[in-house]
Amino acid sequence: MPKCICSTKVRELETEVEAEQRRGVDAVKGVRKYERRVKELTYQTEEDKKNVGRLQDLVDKLQMKVKSYKRHAEEAVSH
Repeated sequence: MPKCICSTKVRELETEVEAEQRRGVDAVKGVRKYERRVKELTYQTEEDKKNVGRLQDLVDKLQMKVKSYKRHAEEAVSH
């Protein structure tokens, strides 16, 4: 094989390796980006669950007050 063909092939292979390395680096960046996004969404979901729990507690307390007020109103009407 002539020397120029060998060196051309070597350069082609080096270029392919560099391109593959860039794709690998880009893939890692993409994975890290999505890992951060998953972490953010997980945190937000946990916060949303806490808020739902607090709101449900408020709803339960308000429903108890409404029942109490209804009972008092019914007692007032019947007396």
